[in-house]
Amino acid sequence: MRSDIKSLQQKLGITTIFVTHDQEEALTMSHKIAVFNSGQCIQIGTPNEIYSNPKNSFVANFIGNSNLFKINNASSNTKKIYLDHKIYLDIEEDFLEQTFISIRPEHINIKISASHRVNEFKGIIEDIQFNGNIIKYIVNLGNFKVKVTTINCLDEGNNFYISQEIYLEIPKKYIKLLKD
Repeated sequence: MRSDIKSLQQKLGITTIFVTHDQEEALTMSHKIAVFNSGQCIQIGTPNEIYSNPKNSFVANFIGNSNLFKINNASSNTKKIYLDHKIYLDIEEDFLEQTFISIRPEHINIKISASHRVNEFKGIIEDIQFNGNIIKYIVNLGNFKVKVTTINCLDEGNNFYISQEIYLEIPKKYIKLLKD
């Protein structure tokens, strides 16, 4: 149905407004997306802009999956954000009054051994969901849990198991700072 509607719209050369609560549908069918919350337009942009650079925590959580964490403490001179007393993230961008960080599950690297890189944390796999082309993990980092998604490449080491100790690496460029 999505392909038929999109094909018809292109064939007729008409502007179409398509209202949906299905995020995948919105991302695949749109040239522009307007995200509304309680009747207020929160953000307008291309599907890539909305997904890659959400304006706030609502958009980050509404469009796709996100690991959304409240910032407990921050140090602007060292560009470090503390999620608890043990975990801090080095970040690329400056921040002023941001209160949340958003990290997409597919941007987190899961590894068997430590490589001693920035933003690398030891964790325990608590859950694994095999979805055919992707595998979803819930990893406990002590005081909070992180969602991780990988592409199913059977020959490339996706043979993790529940209760396994692993390491997560979160590249700086994928940490998004959000105001609310």
